[in-house]
Amino acid sequence: MIHRKRGLAAIAACAAVAVVAVAVVATVTQAESGSNWMVKGAAVAAPLKPQVGVELEKLPSNGPRHLILLTKLGPEITVEILCEEFADIGFLLPGGSGVASTIQLAKCATYINGALTANCAPAEPIAAKAKTLIVLVAGVALVLIEPETGKQFGVIKFEPACILPEEVAITGSLYAKESNGKFQTEEEFHLFAQALGFGGGLLFGGEPMTIDGSGKASLLSPHALFKWSGKPT
Repeated sequence: MIHRKRGLAAIAACAAVAVVAVAVVATVTQAESGSNWMVKGAAVAAPLKPQVGVELEKLPSNGPRHLILLTKLGPEITVEILCEEFADIGFLLPGGSGVASTIQLAKCATYINGALTANCAPAEPIAAKAKTLIVLVAGVALVLIEPETGKQFGVIKFEPACILPEEVAITGSLYAKESNGKFQTEEEFHLFAQALGFGGGLLFGGEPMTIDGSGKASLLSPHALFKWSGKPT
């Protein structure tokens, strides 16, 4: 009976969080009205369709290029999935949105409680389908990243011998922030990382997950080296 009560309490807590999340998303969706991506000083028109590529930054500054998925398996087991390669190609579109694009992570390794665990290396590539939207949250310009459809970005698969489940769904949403404070400044490159404390959040199965690392975004050919920015309002 105690387990059942705890389960009901957890469900109630999740429901409360879901209501808050919906309220936050509703607020930022209204705030993005009139936003747009800008290229060479002009709002992006549909026929232009410039593509964006992302290169991981070194983590730490003198280390390898890594993106780290940080989560837990219960209260006592920490999970870190380190990936060296990131590929994301999508269009910048008018209205401050981005068409659904496939995000792929490769050259990944899994650490359980800080130790490299070879039999828990994820199947590669780790792929996710995402869409983007320029939003304002508490006056800060951010990029809201959501699943292309439904609630699931994708699934990470592990070997049966791994302590982790064989398939773990990645759900939720996240906000990305221009790390140099130049979201609205025309630049050839923009550095983005997960913005914490603004609502939203990713889930690794049922556990909260954060992303440590940043990526340098730039336009690809035939628009390579063009200066671009985001206009939130």
